[in-house]
Amino acid sequence: MATLRSDTISGIGTEGVVLDGGLKFRSQNYMTLPKGNTAQRGRGRAVSFAGYVSSPGATVEEIIYFDIATSGTSIRFGDLGITQGATGAATASGSRAVYGGGWTSPGVDISYITIATEGNSIDFGANRTQGGGTYAPGLSNSTRGIFISAQSHPNYYATTDFVTIASTGTCTAFGDVTDNRYGGAASASPTRGIYAGGVQGATSPGTNFISYCTIATTGSWADFGDLTDVTNGFRYTNGSSSNTRSLVYGGSWNSGVSDGNTIQYITIATLGDSTDFGDAVKSGTHRGGFSNTIRGGAAGGYYPSADFNTIEFVNIATTGNGIEFGDMTITRAYNMGTTSDSHGGLSE
Repeated sequence: MATLRSDTISGIGTEGVVLDGGLKFRSQNYMTLPKGNTAQRGRGRAVSFAGYVSSPGATVEEIIYFDIATSGTSIRFGDLGITQGATGAATASGSRAVYGGGWTSPGVDISYITIATEGNSIDFGANRTQGGGTYAPGLSNSTRGIFISAQSHPNYYATTDFVTIASTGTCTAFGDVTDNRYGGAASASPTRGIYAGGVQGATSPGTNFISYCTIATTGSWADFGDLTDVTNGFRYTNGSSSNTRSLVYGGSWNSGVSDGNTIQYITIATLGDSTDFGDAVKSGTHRGGFSNTIRGGAAGGYYPSADFNTIEFVNIATTGNGIEFGDMTITRAYNMGTTSDSHGGLSE
């Protein structure tokens, strides 16, 4: 038998009884309270910056959003407020998303949005430290967003840089990934960033490297292990995570080879190779990865010679095949700049 006593009950609010003053709790057992305020516990919005429609060949400047815990069609959020284009890197805290790079030359611009408030993105006031920010994934914890290596045809880079998400005006070099590559899958726990797969040239096979960093520090990344499914490859994959497990979704092995539907996973705290998770609903590349602490998935994509608008998800803690979620507002691919206010890098 437990007793919970409050000095004052100030009223009945929309979220239940409101307790003020000192609280007393007496029990022979224990009680676990949820962390964070009500607004934090209710988070779960994914946002996707821009994209590309392969036919007729046009950049989509639109930003969209959807609630990860439900299902259905995405909703228009706004547009890019500065000229960036698709394939940039998106990072997010629980309240703000920052979009860095994009294939509009020179590919260094950065903008941001307040996730709860629909509208156009706003100039961040700083540039990426390396030009050509295309096919460049992003990851973050609650304070720091990291933009990973990018392509500036015909070059590609190992460079990574970071921003303090709540501020504006500064983007700083972080360190280099273990191999020059772009188009891999990025994800995070609150302390560790993961970068898996990628490509080292437009006609090169995908790489199976997995690298990791400690988000709160700076310096070169270290080897984590290898992606193990070579049948579907590692080019133009996308990532998502809880605070303990990272997923790598889809990809292709080589230019002209059929794109895969394989989902792989790793345990973020334990170095080693990936393990098979299941199969995606759609085979494809150039998709946007998203997650909250329970669900991870992919939005949009390209396969085999056309874009598609499918959004799908899996339950990260288990294994199994993808489940259809809904559709994007406009059929598109190359929307790598997808993130959420509740991904694995933010959970405690």
